[in-house]
Amino acid sequence: KIFVGSEYHKKLFMRSRDMEARIVVTGNPFKSSELAPYRIPIEAKKRQVIFPNRWDKEKRPAEFVYIAKNMPDVHFVVTTSRRALTNDPKLKWVAEEARKLPNVTIYEGISKAQYYRLAAESKVYLSTSIDETFGYCLVETLALGCYPVVRCGFSYCEILANNPRFFYNNLKEAIERIYEGLECRETFEHFATYYDESITRMIAAMR
Repeated sequence: KIFVGSEYHKKLFMRSRDMEARIVVTGNPFKSSELAPYRIPIEAKKRQVIFPNRWDKEKRPAEFVYIAKNMPDVHFVVTTSRRALTNDPKLKWVAEEARKLPNVTIYEGISKAQYYRLAAESKVYLSTSIDETFGYCLVETLALGCYPVVRCGFSYCEILANNPRFFYNNLKEAIERIYEGLECRETFEHFATYYDESITRMIAAMR
C-alpha cells in the first residue's frame, strides 16, 4: 500500500505509474491535541494575517507582496524556520519588497512553538501556492482557529470540503476573502481534527 494525503496527490502519482489499486487516500498524520496549548479565544486574536509558506517560486511570494501592498490597514506576518527568508537570487527582490512594507513583519529562524503562537493570534491564514499535495500549514492554522484563504484547487478543496467561501481565483478575490475572514466570528477546527484519524485509517487499510 502507498498512503497519500489527498485525492489530488493520488492523481499525481497515477500520471506516470499504474498503481491505482495500491494507493490509499488516508490524509497525512496530524495531532491537533499538540496545538491545544497555543489556542486562544477568537476575541483575543489580532487583525492579522499569517503567511507561513516557504518563500519558493511555487508558493508565489510576489503575489503575497501584492496583496499586502493593497491592504495597508491589515497587519501581515511572514514566518520561516530558515535562517533567511530565501536563498533564491530570483526571489530576493521580492523579500526586499516585503521588508519595505510597514504592515508586514517577517520572522526568520523561528521555532515551531513561536510559529504556533503567531498563528494562534492571527485571524486569517493566506496561501498563494500554485501546488499543494497536503497543506500542513493550512491544517495547523485551522487547528489554531484561523480563517483560511487559499487558491481554488489542489488538496485545498478536499481539506476544506469544497466550501467556496475560502477560495479565490484571482488576487482581487483573495483580498475580498481576507477582509471577510477578518470579520468572521467562526472557527473551523473540525477540518483539521479529521486528520487526527489518519494513522487509524492507515492501520485499517493494512489490516
